[in-house]
Amino acid sequence: MKTVCKIFYVTIAFGLLLVSSQSVNAQCNNQIKLVSIEDGQIEVSVTASGSYSCQLMKYENGEYVRVDTQRASGNKNVVFENVQKGIVYKVVANFSGADPLCSTRQLGGLKL
Repeated sequence: MKTVCKIFYVTIAFGLLLVSSQSVNAQCNNQIKLVSIEDGQIEVSVTASGSYSCQLMKYENGEYVRVDTQRASGNKNVVFENVQKGIVYKVVANFSGADPLCSTRQLGGLKL
């Protein structure tokens, strides 16, 4: 009887975990993908149904500092220029009106 109860609880827990992970992934339609890093610029592709801001940040003195911000809406490629060699960057996209779990996406460790 104890073995049957354990199997039952493990099955229920696994089922709940599977359903919750699928529902979170299904809700996050906002995405950011790296297109290219070259010629002094970083280009990212943003997929969004609403408006958003995209921030370029560089790693300096142990913390990230904002370099540039661009605002847009819908699906677009965002290009950041004047990117310096040897510096580590990240791009952070903040999506308006999105589910809190999906409101921010980032690409880090970007370097020319």
